[in-house]
Amino acid sequence: MYDVNGVFMSCQELIDMNQHLLNMLGVGHASLDTVVSVARRHHLHAKLTGAGGGGCAFALIPPCQCISYVIHLNVVSFIAVHYYYCYYYYKCHGL
Repeated sequence: MYDVNGVFMSCQELIDMNQHLLNMLGVGHASLDTVVSVARRHHLHAKLTGAGGGGCAFALIPPCQCISYVIHLNVVSFIAVHYYYCYYYYKCHGL
């Protein structure tokens, strides 16, 4: 068995490091920086995914939380105001 909280904390660190490295490589985009910044203000960890260039980002939701947690933080509302689309995948078992 594994420590879910320990794995989650490691994932948070890796997401942050990876996002920084991708920006240093020049594949980031201002729109993705906005999404990452909004997530960070709400204690979530986010990064670009795909080819970069403003395409797609994801945010890691804490274990034992549901999407209502993110909605409660008004993250989705803020992102929608900036004309981004939000998709949810919340039936993931484990990490």
